Amino acid sequence: MSKIFYTSEIYRKYLFLYFTILCISIYIFNNINVSIVGLIIGFLIIMYIQEHYRNFKSELENFIYDIKEFQNVDKKSFNQLIDTINSIIELRNDVIKGVLLCSQNYDVAKDLEKKAINILESFKLSINYEKTLIQKLDNSADKLSYILSEYLNDIKDKCNNEIEKNGYNILKKRIYNYNQEPYEKNNFNF
Repeated sequence: MSKIFYTSEIYRKYLFLYFTILCISIYIFNNINVSIVGLIIGFLIIMYIQEHYRNFKSELENFIYDIKEFQNVDKKSFNQLIDTINSIIELRNDVIKGVLLCSQNYDVAKDLEKKAINILESFKLSINYEKTLIQKLDNSADKLSYILSEYLNDIKDKCNNEIEKNGYNILKKRIYNYNQEPYEKNNFNF
């Protein structure tokens, strides 16, 4: 479960990027004699990037905390869910760093998303048909689907931007996402 919370390392990994953004902003605005504005613009860009990653982290942390009670229902499935989510995060981070087979990584992440939703839905089989728990599972599945779709969109955007930047080759294909809505969950009637 600790791997989910390693997104705070992103801040350290992007420290050079933040410094570069700040220097470029100061340089550009210094050339037009408005250096304090460059400093402010640079900080605003950095804050925007950090907030983007902080939202991912806090949404996922809150989600895990919200479903922690299901760990007592089926510990093995709960751990498998955490491992699956971690795998999606690792794939996303690898794609952001740059991988050779970007679209194939997206396909794997999409399969892992389906697996995570199915694992979460499988808790319904282990509870005693309590309507409140079933409703909580349904809401949790919707929330997880939304969170993971954000990660998948990051992968898709990175892969498609890479194609636009460097062009196609035999290993690359554009990712089309016709269904922008989160993955449809299983419907069980109890």
